[in-house]
Parts: sequence; structure tokens; C-alpha cells
Amino acid sequence: MPEAPSKKYSGQRIKRYPELSCEIEEWRHLIEEYCKRMEMDVPYIYTERALVGTFAAAVWRAGSISLEEYSTTKGLRKGRGIRERPGRADLWIMPKVMGKHPHGCIFEAKWIWLDIGRKSSLNDLPSKCKELLRRAREDAKKVREAGKRLGLVFVIPYLSKRWKRDVEQHIERFISQLKKVDADIAWTFPSPKFTEGNHVYPGVAMLMR
Repeated sequence: MPEAPSKKYSGQRIKRYPELSCEIEEWRHLIEEYCKRMEMDVPYIYTERALVGTFAAAVWRAGSISLEEYSTTKGLRKGRGIRERPGRADLWIMPKVMGKHPHGCIFEAKWIWLDIGRKSSLNDLPSKCKELLRRAREDAKKVREAGKRLGLVFVIPYLSKRWKRDVEQHIERFISQLKKVDADIAWTFPSPKFTEGNHVYPGVAMLMR
């Protein structure tokens, strides 16, 4: 059974949206609980839809409200105007601490695999996250309803099994690069030895802006 991650490998840095700090913290705990109870499985390898679902579940556990994949109207630029069409948004949250967002927060999400065994991939992490957050925010701005529009990015780090003995060193480097991104961030590595195929999938990170 996976052990609970040390504080060194589970944490968050919140500087933009403190009203969502409880929900983000609960997300880390939810990921860790899943790994502990399932033992031979992790939730973060199932890509974007499942990852958004983990955050939505954490929102409810934190005492707030969320909706996933809900129907809405989106506006697309056409010439000098905007054409509206039916669409779906990834996630809506009404935080229990509303702060400056009485209509809640609208999220569009992106995700990425990242080979943390390659130095070049780690070096590119800040710029990749910045671009994904930009794209996610642009998608959120297309939603034609009231609410704070935010981008949500999930990063799933992995490395070759041949680096399994050095996984903690690679995790530390990953967290160091993650902290260079100008966003609210959270990370947890509850299964540093979890292996599927030829790769190790030790944990997951979430960025919000």
C-alpha cells in the first residue's frame, strides 16, 4: 500500500486565488486517498476528463459547489463580430469563500505528459505551462455567461523505469521548475514507484491562473 507522501512531495503555493486554497488542498488529499485505497492504481494517468473530475470532487468535499462538462453558450469571433453557438464548459465552481467572484469561476482545462527523466523537458516546463494556461484562459473567455474565467492545467510527470532508483531526485527537480510558473500551483507524489509499462508515474501537478 502506498505511503502518504511527505510534506516535501505534497504541497501548494497559492498567491492569486486564496479563496480557492481549501479546494486545492482537498484535491491533493483526494489524489492521495485514491492511491492509498486503490493500491495498484493512480487516478492521474487517465488524462483530462478524469483529472477535471478529481478536482470537481475535491470542490464538493471542501464544502463548495461544482459542475462538470455542462451545457453553455460560447462565442466565436467571426470577422468583426462574435457568433454564438451551443457548447460545453469543462468546469464551474461556486467557492464557499466567494471573494470577488459572486458568479463563481469558469474553468477550461488542458493537460500534458512530461518526461522528467530528460533535462530538456524539465527546462521547457515553465514555458509549456505558460502556453497551456494561456490557451485554457482563452477557451474560458469564450463562455458567454457571468463568472471569473480561469485556465486549469494538469501536468503528469513520468520517467523511464531505468531511473526508478533516482525518482526522488527527479521529483525535486520537477517541483523546482514548477515553482517558476506564475500561477497558483499544487503537487502531490503519492506513488513514487507506480509503474505502468516501461514508465514510472510518481504523481501529478495542477496549475491555475
